[in-house]
Amino acid sequence: MKPQVDSHHGTDGFTLIEIVAALAILGVALLVLLQTHFASLNLFIDVEDQAMMDVFVTQAVGIAEFEVLAGSEAGEGDFGKNYEGYAYSFTADLRDPEVAPGLFDVTVRITGPEDTYSVTFLLYDGLQIDLE
Repeated sequence: MKPQVDSHHGTDGFTLIEIVAALAILGVALLVLLQTHFASLNLFIDVEDQAMMDVFVTQAVGIAEFEVLAGSEAGEGDFGKNYEGYAYSFTADLRDPEVAPGLFDVTVRITGPEDTYSVTFLLYDGLQIDLE
């Protein structure tokens, strides 16, 4: 009687080359996903900083408008202890009263730890007009 030979011997699994190829493909896919993740984190940080600066600009412009209409031609301040390193300043110059009575050129500067932003706008104060 002949001994029975298992004809399926060695065919019940993956070869070493197939496993290495699968791991290489998985590694490349993981690398692409990690690069995308870190790129999106950097984008989020940039957008968050820009949004915070937009809020600071809006607040500083509002303060400058109020102060100029109250009679102040310059001023400065900060945004509180929660935002150390961020401050604002403004200057207002009255345009030629003969040409544009009550019209101010207002420049607001916001300084942060890394950047400085500047906004210039016109502000009209109707109380500056003489009604003679």
